[in-house]
Amino acid sequence: MTRHTVLALSIALGASVPARTGDAVARPDVTVREERGVYSVAARFFVRQPAPVAMAVLTDYDRIPQFMPGIETSVVIDRGVHRATVRQEAVSRFMMFSRRIYLTLDIVEGADTVQFRDRSGKSFTLYAGTWRVCEEAGGTAITYELTARPDFDVPEFVLKRLLKRDSLQMIEALQREMDARAAPRRTSTGDAIGASGMPALWAGVGDVHVSSDLRDSKQEMAGSTRLELATSGVTA
Repeated sequence: MTRHTVLALSIALGASVPARTGDAVARPDVTVREERGVYSVAARFFVRQPAPVAMAVLTDYDRIPQFMPGIETSVVIDRGVHRATVRQEAVSRFMMFSRRIYLTLDIVEGADTVQFRDRSGKSFTLYAGTWRVCEEAGGTAITYELTARPDFDVPEFVLKRLLKRDSLQMIEALQREMDARAAPRRTSTGDAIGASGMPALWAGVGDVHVSSDLRDSKQEMAGSTRLELATSGVTA
């Protein structure tokens, strides 16, 4: 099961903040428990990016296959205010074990949480969890909770190892994607482009701040150009 446990959302439980040593971010902490056929996964990790970047990645459901290993499709089939329904398909392999996973996730988005529950029942009789983000000094702490009961037979030791391995791979993929979105890009002229797609001089994370003086100056220039074109008989 798992790799699809994706992000969309995907694994979780756990609420403590991951340890950090100096500037180094500690290895993600993942635990997997089983009781009477129900598996609980608890993961926590830290990223250097602010919470808005983390939430943007966690809720980018359609693009999950582009950065999450094992996820073949992830499609938003319904969208409302602070909610979505996402259909996912994934393949997970471990030693001689291979399984195709189908999920239809009902998702509720909070200010700092993403809750999900499978409604299809095709691969799990129970599949539900929560992502939580908490911004703090130097970045964002993220916890992930998942409770799942598979409807297929697989040895407990295999599934527990598979869940932990895929959880770690999922977290690493998320960290890479968050790093990539936060890092400025360069235009052909060498200007830095921020996460909002605007020159980094003007952009915050998803916000663009342009001074009123700059706007007024650009408007005056545009007006002057239109006047010159009009007097010369040329239309813009």
